[in-house]
Amino acid sequence: MGAEPISLTTALIIAGASAAVSGGTAITSTVLQNRAQQEAADAQSALARQQARQLMTVAQQKAQIERGKKINEGNLVRSRLRVAAGESGIGYGGTFEALMRQIDFDASSNVAIVEQNLSNRLSSIRLGEASQLASLTAIPDSPILAGLSSGVQGFSTGLSIASAAGSLQGADNPAPEAPFHIRRVE
Repeated sequence: MGAEPISLTTALIIAGASAAVSGGTAITSTVLQNRAQQEAADAQSALARQQARQLMTVAQQKAQIERGKKINEGNLVRSRLRVAAGESGIGYGGTFEALMRQIDFDASSNVAIVEQNLSNRLSSIRLGEASQLASLTAIPDSPILAGLSSGVQGFSTGLSIASAAGSLQGADNPAPEAPFHIRRVE
């Protein structure tokens, strides 16, 4: 008094159902994983941008302080030169004028160096930020490919289950006590 054997159609239905469940689960899992990765990348990107802004602000403040120091140094040297020229009674012509021009040139050169250093530092910060942001841009996994791959695996598993059920019964000669077996439809 055995149960009706499993037909090829029933085996394919089992395999198809297994494929659908596996594929659907993989698609959902991949979509959720991609979403979580994107949210994490967005948070890290915001942090990288904020850090870059802070570094730029600090660099600009340091450059402003350095610029002020260089200007003050130039003013101090000019003042000393005026005092020295006044005390010696040599006046403000000839050598004095040449020295003042050199002091002005040195001061403007020092400020230009500070400006160039600031420009280089800001470029370095921007490149670092761009590099950090690029490293956060990952290519998400394809839900379609994950679903297809898992679906094929699920289909294979379903066929294996149906085949195993038939093997337990002896596919061509089912045992009477077995509840089912695979029957070949010809």
